[in-house]
Amino acid sequence: MYIGWSYQGLARQADSENTIEGVLFPALRRVKLIPEEAQAEVASLAYSRCGRTDKGVSALGQVLALRLRSSALAGQPLPPAAAELDYPSLLNKALPDTIRVLGWADAAPEFSARFDCRDRKYKYFMVQDGGLDLAAMNAAAQHLVGEHDFRNFCKADVAQVKNFRREVLAATIEPAAVRCPGMSVVALRIKGTAFLWHQARARLMAEVMTDGRMSHYSELYQPCPVEEFLSKELGVWSYNVMLFAVANPALQVFDLESQVRPAVRSLKAANIDVTDIWFVITKHLEILTEPIALQRWLDFLSLQALDSRHMANFLLKAPDALFTSCTQAQALQVLGWLKALGVKQEYLFPRVLCPCPTILLQDVTTHLQPIVSHLTSLGLEPQHVSRMACVHPELLLISVDAQLQPLVSYLEGLGCSTCQVARLLLEVPQALGGRPPQALFGARVEALRQLGVDAPTLRQMTGRSTAWLTMQGAPAEQISHLRQEMGFSTEQVRALVTACPSILSEKPLELQRKADFLTATLNMERGDCLAHPGYLGASLMQVIGPRHAFAVSKGLEAKLQSPGAACSSSNVRSKGGAWGWDLSLLVAGEDVDFADALGASVNEYEGFRTAFEEEYTAQLSKDAAREFQEELKKLGIYEGA
Repeated sequence: MYIGWSYQGLARQADSENTIEGVLFPALRRVKLIPEEAQAEVASLAYSRCGRTDKGVSALGQVLALRLRSSALAGQPLPPAAAELDYPSLLNKALPDTIRVLGWADAAPEFSARFDCRDRKYKYFMVQDGGLDLAAMNAAAQHLVGEHDFRNFCKADVAQVKNFRREVLAATIEPAAVRCPGMSVVALRIKGTAFLWHQARARLMAEVMTDGRMSHYSELYQPCPVEEFLSKELGVWSYNVMLFAVANPALQVFDLESQVRPAVRSLKAANIDVTDIWFVITKHLEILTEPIALQRWLDFLSLQALDSRHMANFLLKAPDALFTSCTQAQALQVLGWLKALGVKQEYLFPRVLCPCPTILLQDVTTHLQPIVSHLTSLGLEPQHVSRMACVHPELLLISVDAQLQPLVSYLEGLGCSTCQVARLLLEVPQALGGRPPQALFGARVEALRQLGVDAPTLRQMTGRSTAWLTMQGAPAEQISHLRQEMGFSTEQVRALVTACPSILSEKPLELQRKADFLTATLNMERGDCLAHPGYLGASLMQVIGPRHAFAVSKGLEAKLQSPGAACSSSNVRSKGGAWGWDLSLLVAGEDVDFADALGASVNEYEGFRTAFEEEYTAQLSKDAAREFQEELKKLGIYEGA
């Protein structure tokens, strides 16, 4: 269960970690119930959820399914439930009070919390101010019971959802057993086998059901000719038409013979399914206004070899101005420009123009070409811009002066070179969206400023590495780990990250492994790390580790040692002080330079490195299992040998 008032919903989001799953999965990793690498690939856990909840919504009986670690040792059968780990106790110690695990049960490997759910229940509370007619509202709610087409009660995309029929098993409105001084509270309870996105709290339900008007309109409703035509021509349940008409009085203004009938027949002639036609009308009523213009665009889309579902999706998102202000000559000019940019024909509509038809309204010379010219002036190739347009077509709607140039100026102000700005835009093109640069990167910059990094130093850091601007959690997680887990002071952390900004692009766990290797295997001390921060910035799996292991395996470690040397900028003392590792070869330079220094073949080393990376990855899993056992021992619940 969880109290969702302060969260952005259940599901993880790319732009926010303040979700239930954004809190749950880190907790699962902290108590070693899932491996660390599961952060990147949740699919490996066979994870499923009964249903999604939106921002501010709580759940008292949410069900999740996923694979967790067991108390059984490798190769042993799973123990009975009574002898298994106490998952609720483990997790609740790592979770905030607003999220609680109530229980667990074994499930078959093929079990899905979503698809094996028999029914779902929602409850919504409303204040009874004396004006609500509960009897009328209950009567209205009964119209929802049964299997119906609920497309008017949801938010959906015709390109993603094809079946809008759902079964509601029960719907009641009654006084709630909630104590609220000075107020009377009623609850809407709705139970169904499954729900569409936002179906249970759609705007029409909220508006119509809260005062019993649904029952009132059901009794008095007399369809106008347009509504009667839509119901019969498209096979729409008359009750759905009534709901739409109640929410959209403008429907009665349309003329049946000159607008609605020809528009609907044109859509049917384009082989668009009647359910999709009704959905498009309910979401974009204005397409009925100009049936002649609609027919011209349908012909135009047919010539582009669009199938009916992509046509419906295009019409669903097309702005009114497309039918009133845009000529097909202008549209063809935009199509030609997109093809010249490098957008392939098969991607032109499905990936660019169907998701964002407004692009066809843009002038090539005054709007589209300046965007590309500005991006290519930063060093991006036309094929890069083409790829960005296929992934985020809305980027072609940005303003060079109001959005693109301010973002570039902001990044340059942080110390990014022109080349770095180009790479950033290529890696995270969504940065060109509607959010201001400060909202995108401000929190990251502030974390460094709180560390004591001044503006000139920040620019120097960014000029050397921009990974901290894009990596999830950076730089706050790395700074916190260096201070709290590795014991560096604030001044020492500032010295480390300013000297080697790439440290901020390391995952905290990998940063810890690297520090352990440097101190345990290469005999470095804390002072050596502070004196040479670059050692913490080099990759343990791809650089330091395989190079050290290769030299040892070939008996060539003497070539990486400096006999009798004291610790200097490029070598590190041994515990006895007799020799030091020459870390300039272990950390810096290309693989070919390293192999030449040893007198070895670079091809042989590269093969060794590949094998080392595979073994390293396998060792990570073993280390995670060992750490998990240690945690269980600390909790006094480990039953292994």
